[in-house]
Amino acid sequence: MLRNQFFSLVCLSAVISLSCSHCPKDKNRISSASQVVEAFCNEDAEGAQAWSSHWQSKIQAYTTWEDSPGWDSVDVIKSYQILAVKENNNSAEVDVAYSILGAMDSAEVGFSFIPQLKEEKVKFILTKVSEKWKIASPQLKPHISTTAAFELLDRDCVNLNKIDDKTRNRHLAIKNQISSLLK
Repeated sequence: MLRNQFFSLVCLSAVISLSCSHCPKDKNRISSASQVVEAFCNEDAEGAQAWSSHWQSKIQAYTTWEDSPGWDSVDVIKSYQILAVKENNNSAEVDVAYSILGAMDSAEVGFSFIPQLKEEKVKFILTKVSEKWKIASPQLKPHISTTAAFELLDRDCVNLNKIDDKTRNRHLAIKNQISSLLK
């Protein structure tokens, strides 16, 4: 009986270990070009490129870029999907399709939103740097999830020196507009 429980525990530990070996959040376990792009897209969707304070800790490890530009616009996405991967010794191409809801632009005060339902296909080019895959291009503007977009709208309201009802109402309208595009 005890032997069976021990065997079950060992098997369970092995399954958990194997399933976590592909977790994109653990930067030390990422070994393939597609895992790098997946991790980058996850962080980007969570808003890591939209906030300069997150770029170095969450995005830089996946790219060859020295730094991130300050973006005045972000694409709000419904989802993304890795379509194809071509990998050889020192370079790789990973095709990704984004389902875009629209663009959110930084206005003089607050944000504006332009709905634009479309699919965008991007070919990420990767290279090996010190035996690790890194995205060399393209350096896209942020592609953020609706959750990150809502957080960005809320943060902007909090960070504005002069919060007025007009801006607050415009941001609420943008949230409602984005939510309606998800239906």
